[in-house]
Amino acid sequence: MMSRRHLIRIVFFGISWLAFLQTMQRRSLLLSSSSLGTGAAKNSNTEKEGFSACLFFKDDNERLVEWIAYHFHVLDLRYLVVGVDYNSATSPADILRRWNQTGRIQTYIWNTSDVTPVDKVDGLNNRQNHFDFACLQEMKRVNRSWVTIIDTDEYITFNRFSHGDPTLLELNFSQYATTTRDNLIRARTRLPITGGDTTAYSFIQQESDNLPWAYQSCVPMFRLQFGLRETPISQLEREDDLSLPAGHKTTDYYTTRYFQHRPKGSCNKNCKGKTMIDVSRIPDDHLIHSDYNPHGGATTSCSPHNPVPECNGTLVPDYATSIFRVHHYLESVDTVMSRNIQHGSSKMKKFNWYKGLQSEPELEASYWLKSFVANVGEKEARFLLSKP
Repeated sequence: MMSRRHLIRIVFFGISWLAFLQTMQRRSLLLSSSSLGTGAAKNSNTEKEGFSACLFFKDDNERLVEWIAYHFHVLDLRYLVVGVDYNSATSPADILRRWNQTGRIQTYIWNTSDVTPVDKVDGLNNRQNHFDFACLQEMKRVNRSWVTIIDTDEYITFNRFSHGDPTLLELNFSQYATTTRDNLIRARTRLPITGGDTTAYSFIQQESDNLPWAYQSCVPMFRLQFGLRETPISQLEREDDLSLPAGHKTTDYYTTRYFQHRPKGSCNKNCKGKTMIDVSRIPDDHLIHSDYNPHGGATTSCSPHNPVPECNGTLVPDYATSIFRVHHYLESVDTVMSRNIQHGSSKMKKFNWYKGLQSEPELEASYWLKSFVANVGEKEARFLLSKP
């Protein structure tokens, strides 16, 4: 005879699975009508090659212009799903339409309430987590490979050796060692400059037989916090470090304006990193949110910092072995207040922690703009980078 506990588990699973199917049906209907720029010319590489991203959005148009252009050029971003928070006062549609019109990135807009269970929609973290899972499922369905989940105040760079790197001494002792850690440290010596001729996607393809890409479907990235202290030109190593294309000012972009950060490899608060995930290697049952799984199911309670079980153990990445890092730029008080976000108090706390960060200037994220303008042309660059 079936036990009461067993019966309860079966009923719970049935309800959870029904809720999952209903949510996916809403998402499927939304996706079918939310592709921007229908009929626009498409880059032949859009469907097959390049990076993908899932981006949660709430009144972020000011940052979004730079964020897309930067990652198009640095990552080789070619497929983007933007989840618009249901109480966002603004829409990214006009900005995304620019990219579809040029055929350079295939973009989609989702409403996060359409991929979040009704009883969970009131919580910001719930909306973001459900969007992330639904987006990763969709990325796998359309045969994408490497996907990243970062925010509009975060920019991915190669984690090249430079000033203040705590691993430099360790590198000298790792030249002939054979441990995984030593191999990853040596891999960083092969990293190209961020924003140069080699994109992140191309680098991963070149290194596909090496660590970490050959054996990891989730690759962690250390997150380096930047403050709002600006760097006097006299402190920069070379006078041409900040030379920009005509018509662009250093203050136009976060990546060309803010260079001072907390110590590399050091973290005593706000230490969580971000990840890159090869969804083609993630089992389907690992891409289902825990709200839809019975207790003990494959998916754990994950977050944007470690979205799938393959990322377990990577919540606080090791700086020494991170092939990529994420530059995290601080929001001003005015920006936080204007966005009226639910965790604004947490943002204000971080502002007080980091506003006065002081260090040697780190310019790794600033080199992209010249090459971007050269590659797409001045006219198209002005169109794509114009303010919303």
